[in-house]
Amino acid sequence: MNDYRMFRLCSYIPREYVRLELKTNCLILVNDDRRAAIENATFWLKTYCRHWARNGIDWQTLDNLNAAERITARQHMGTLRRLGRLREGGFRGNFEVLDQNPG
Repeated sequence: MNDYRMFRLCSYIPREYVRLELKTNCLILVNDDRRAAIENATFWLKTYCRHWARNGIDWQTLDNLNAAERITARQHMGTLRRLGRLREGGFRGNFEVLDQNPG
């Protein structure tokens, strides 16, 4: 089947269905990308940043990282901040990685 015949077959499908399918596929890709970014950033921060246990809170800090690791940590923190998965504040710039969106 050549390209022209494929185009003719697609022309019989109403445009609303094609647009809805494209929109759905794009949303699935965006959600998958967000999920992968959250998992990657959370894993890196929880692995390499020092933990300070408090009552009910697992604060983390960048104190033990060298300059190159701090750059990577700040990039991951920015990812989580944009997606609402980071709580900042407390003593000396400590932060907490949230498991779920704050609500």
